[in-house]
Amino acid sequence: MSNGAKMWIAIIIVLILVVLGWIWYSGTAGNQPSSPADNTQYQTTSSNSPSMTSTSTPSTASDTSNASIDSDMTSANSQMNAMNSDSANIDAGMNSTN
Repeated sequence: MSNGAKMWIAIIIVLILVVLGWIWYSGTAGNQPSSPADNTQYQTTSSNSPSMTSTSTPSTASDTSNASIDSDMTSANSQMNAMNSDSANIDAGMNSTN
């Protein structure tokens, strides 16, 4: 068998494995159970130990009033600010010289 034929057989086998992996992953990705921690965020206390607090539930998709959109934007902004604060704390911890 020539080297060209061996290469094409190897390419076909790799493609088949990729397609089978993709099919398997797409079949199992939707079956992941939802955990109660999906709707929580970490907040640090004065002793730097994380505590779990539940966040507000976003409005439903059918509620498109200005007040609802403003509420959603306020919630998203506060979560982004909390993430920025967490990121800054992580950076400070990584950069500490202890």
